[in-house]
Amino acid sequence: MHGDYSLKEWEDAEGWQRESTIDMVKSVLAGNYSPRGEHERWLEAKLKKGYVYGAVKNDDPSSGPLTNPNILGYKELPLVQRMKDILLVTVTVGLAAHYGLTLAKEPELEFA
Repeated sequence: MHGDYSLKEWEDAEGWQRESTIDMVKSVLAGNYSPRGEHERWLEAKLKKGYVYGAVKNDDPSSGPLTNPNILGYKELPLVQRMKDILLVTVTVGLAAHYGLTLAKEPELEFA
């Protein structure tokens, strides 16, 4: 899965997508600067909602079980997915710093 084209632009996004993005930003601003930690937070949230591993992503419970190909441990993720987590954390911290938002602690970014 090298491109998740099911995700929509913010103004067209469904509630779950917006909620997931907001949760990620809050987590990073609270001091979770670890891409691994961010994936683990995301994974825990997905598992609580009933997601299971599936080669094909399905966010619609009316069409079968909720599945996602990234329901994996961080080390098992494809490189492109780990890079996405690195970018999400880095961009969030960078934008927060640029706009003068308060960070929970001084960033010491971890890229493993």
